[in-house]
Amino acid sequence: MARPADFELHRGEHGSSALVLLGDWTAMGLGRTGARLAAATRAGPPRALILHQLGGFDTAGAVALRDAGIAASVDAASGRPDVQALLA
Repeated sequence: MARPADFELHRGEHGSSALVLLGDWTAMGLGRTGARLAAATRAGPPRALILHQLGGFDTAGAVALRDAGIAASVDAASGRPDVQALLA
């Protein structure tokens, strides 16, 4: 069953942050999550991208991350070659 895309942004004490992707970051599951992510990361992109709760991922998810300035700033798609390929 598809799960809607969502995220959690965790900010550390020294300005570092981690972005946890949740659910399916796909054309069918994304909705307005990309716009919310762009607003949430306006102050700066996260340093870590956590994918263990990420379900499906397609070009819509990759575009949402790029539009939020995240794809270029995070070297973290390890363990998910599909994500790595779409963000390359």
